[in-house]
Amino acid sequence: MKYLSKRYCAFFAAGLAFVLFSCFAPLDGKNGNGSITIGIPGRSAVTAAEAADFSYAISLTGPGGEITHLISRGQSLFWSVSVLPGLWTVMVRAYTGGGALRGTGYDHVMVTAGDAAEARITLTPTTAVYNYAQLAAAFETAGDGELILVCGDVKLDNLLDFAGVPPGAVVTLAADAGTRTITRGSSYTAGDGCFFLVNGDGNLVLGAPGSPFAAGTLVLDGGDFYVAPMNALIVVLAGSQLIMNDNTVLQNNDNGASSGGGGVLVDGVFTMNGGTIRGNSASSSGGGVLVNVGVFTMNGGTIRGNRSNAGGGVLLAAGDGFYMNGGTIQENTAPSGPGASVRGTFTMSGNALADNVDLATPGTTVITITGDLTHNPAANITGGFGFSSSDQILGGSPALVARNYRRFRVSGGRIDSSGKFQP
Repeated sequence: MKYLSKRYCAFFAAGLAFVLFSCFAPLDGKNGNGSITIGIPGRSAVTAAEAADFSYAISLTGPGGEITHLISRGQSLFWSVSVLPGLWTVMVRAYTGGGALRGTGYDHVMVTAGDAAEARITLTPTTAVYNYAQLAAAFETAGDGELILVCGDVKLDNLLDFAGVPPGAVVTLAADAGTRTITRGSSYTAGDGCFFLVNGDGNLVLGAPGSPFAAGTLVLDGGDFYVAPMNALIVVLAGSQLIMNDNTVLQNNDNGASSGGGGVLVDGVFTMNGGTIRGNSASSSGGGVLVNVGVFTMNGGTIRGNRSNAGGGVLLAAGDGFYMNGGTIQENTAPSGPGASVRGTFTMSGNALADNVDLATPGTTVITITGDLTHNPAANITGGFGFSSSDQILGGSPALVARNYRRFRVSGGRIDSSGKFQP
């Protein structure tokens, strides 16, 4: 089985993916239905031995319910069916000879009466996992574009990293349905490490938006007990990237070490498009996210209820920058910068909303406005180190500052139309 996994990962990593498409089929003119024909046109990208190893499960969901069909191992992939007019979701699962899920693909097709619609589906290399051993094996054999579906609760025996993944490869981790939780197992004691170490120029994606195969919520739960240095739930090293999407949660991790970072420690690149980071803590800094020497871009999602000594939600240390284009930072706690404590480049635009932002060096550290903001206030700015008259608080083009300065609140005073503090 391990041999098959490696063989098909290599096959998909090389970009030799099946493309399934529907071709025109005879229509049922008597009842006004449309039709969908699913087939595969030749096998130039697949050897005869590889093609013979697959069986297929096809399902169509639309008006009138679900239609399913199975194609046995060794048979060609071709199936025609008459369907009611309307929107249909076509899903294909490919299985190896041993019965393991190895590919998934889907498309949404609008069928009109008396017509044949065309559906194009590209199979994504896919592995279903139910426990730690299977999850670890999936990371060992993953190729570029791999989708790992978590189909049960998983208790980790150790951290998982990208040591066995090709450099630059993108691996997506998502829950198949319901809520799937990853926690530390009984043998994974304090001091063992984080959940995921994104290294080796790897790219870890949490959540697969839009995929009907990954409609569940994936939860990484730290379990509310002390962990050793560098032990955020996810550590992203230089040259590597983490992307977090909807239907993902990072929660309940207590990093009591001096390194900081309860949810995510960023030395590389972290892009948050959705999801929730909540209930994490760090004794030093960055209860939710610590941007150490990397880049954090927040386009959506929520960072809420985290705590630390500085930057309860987010701490931007010597990082390249924190670019907040959307999302919400609220109800975090810390003596300094309960919401966010920033020491580097911090920009805001769009739907960004941040409570209790602490500018570490008033007059030098500013919030740069890169686009018009929608919330009012978009940010509450605390004067943890004290503001002096005419300290620059907002940056960006004068026109953007003049249009948006009223969307900011500052403790101990106000901000004028040029972005400066006035007591």
